[in-house]
Amino acid sequence: MFTGFLTIGISSIHRIVGPAYLLETLASLKEHTTASEKAQVSVVVFLADLDAEYRNQSVAAILKNHQDDIASGFISIVQVSSAYYPQLRSLKRNFGDAPDRVQWRAKQVADFSLLFMYSIDISEYYIQLEDDVRSAIGFIKSIRQYIDHQNRVRPEWTVLEFSELGFIGKLLRSSDLERLAGFVMMFYVEQPIDWLIRYFKLAVNQQQTLMRKPTVFQHFGVKSSFDLSKDNPLKDRLVSCHIQSFTAEKFLQLNVF
Repeated sequence: MFTGFLTIGISSIHRIVGPAYLLETLASLKEHTTASEKAQVSVVVFLADLDAEYRNQSVAAILKNHQDDIASGFISIVQVSSAYYPQLRSLKRNFGDAPDRVQWRAKQVADFSLLFMYSIDISEYYIQLEDDVRSAIGFIKSIRQYIDHQNRVRPEWTVLEFSELGFIGKLLRSSDLERLAGFVMMFYVEQPIDWLIRYFKLAVNQQQTLMRKPTVFQHFGVKSSFDLSKDNPLKDRLVSCHIQSFTAEKFLQLNVF
């Protein structure tokens, strides 16, 4: 029996800016979740970098900024041993990708699968975010209203979408997480994670994209977690106008280190 309404899953690995993006993501979620909503919402942060020193740095930064949220159970931090991962070296090269990109892509699939399995029994619904995403004001209310609407008109839905980008803002019933975790791991060498969610939808016969408009999450990160030499200015074109950047003064208040 589920005790909560929504689990928000965030997987985070090393970035050149350290945990700064993750801290801004958590600050945005906290600011835009009301006290009553926090009793029904769980934010699960999976620190998936295999570098223990970097994980410890991230834990320390989160504790500095969110000690009360962790104590209340609103935010949880998860880490796993590298022994839980499948083979990540000498993988088949798809799409002409270099071996290091193939490994990065395959590990991301495994990261998400582990996060899905951890989150199975927490809440009725699960939504996936990245660690460089801002939420809209009232995003929980918007998610609840859209779920209620789809439950009335299309109760057979499997995936609802609250962002047009990749795997950001993709929502499922938690009862579907175990089979999704198994599905993506069947093809972890073959396909990137944002393609696998599309194939999963088709496999369960959801032909239609059910996206809430305007969307309620905006990607803000610029520095990639893979290629440190490239910027990634990707933005959601359908996003709510209520998503704004933190002011420089407010962002500097976050204790990164």
